[in-house]
Amino acid sequence: LVSSPKVDWVSLEHALPQLAADIELPAAELLHETPLIRKYSNVFHPLVLDAVIGLAAPQVKRSQIVDAQTGEVRPDPMRTSSHITFGPRQHDHVLEAIERCTSRITGVSAVNGEFLQVLRYRVGEEFRPHVDYFNEGGSGTYQSLADGGQRSQTVLTYLNDDYTGGSTRFLQLQLDVKGRRGDVLHFKNLRADGIGDRNTLHAGMPVATGEKWLLSQWIRSEAYPPRVKW
Repeated sequence: LVSSPKVDWVSLEHALPQLAADIELPAAELLHETPLIRKYSNVFHPLVLDAVIGLAAPQVKRSQIVDAQTGEVRPDPMRTSSHITFGPRQHDHVLEAIERCTSRITGVSAVNGEFLQVLRYRVGEEFRPHVDYFNEGGSGTYQSLADGGQRSQTVLTYLNDDYTGGSTRFLQLQLDVKGRRGDVLHFKNLRADGIGDRNTLHAGMPVATGEKWLLSQWIRSEAYPPRVKW
């Protein structure tokens, strides 16, 4: 099992200035053109990754899904991981550095992003096939869409890589991705006409050994109201 790493705060403070605003993004590796799926290698300093795991580890709880029919947020067997969503009170300089970088990758303002979420997958845990955009036809989707529009983009940051299994699999595209520690996976969830792209159907495959830690952020098509109210 992965224990919370001890964070070297002094070294972290020295590492943050280059990350907060002017991080030099590596060239993206294009994994698929339509839908756009690309990977950036070795984006974040290991000290930043350790800090995120250390912040999240004591707080993770069983993950939930949004029911498309009722709008209810509830546990479901299709998603067996644990997670923590970092709200405004936990939004420190480390998370700010990550969100600024994410904004550059997606090309939209940080206010369009939902709050950062850290996921922990233990052995056997998974996220069965799903799409990240809201089901436009679901009777419970109205409120989700009213709060910032569709989930137009997804950004995943790999916080560790000392595990087996646990790849991100795009089932319609025969594409299997397993990032290294510090890599970022970015993909667009909508077609050019703004409709959800079914080809983004993907799964977090079961972890075979170790623990998988992942930082996730969904990007909305409009400003996300809870951020605007800060």
